[in-house]
Amino acid sequence: MKDKVEKILIEEKFDGTWQVLPVRSVGIKGDKRIYGKVIELIPKSKWNYEIITNVSKRLCNEIEDICRVTIRI
Repeated sequence: MKDKVEKILIEEKFDGTWQVLPVRSVGIKGDKRIYGKVIELIPKSKWNYEIITNVSKRLCNEIEDICRVTIRI
């Protein structure tokens, strides 16, 4: 999972770090409920809404275990 997350962050030019939070969350993918991991994005500087939106959508859609993305501000 780490390699997939890093690849997405690099492709989307996200300037910051990330971590997997020690909790799981209920989310919805397609028509199913899933119980998955939560990723926290930690921007280094002022964050760009468009980049954060693209990153969070891609993380949830492309990585099966992730169901929620949070942002530390």
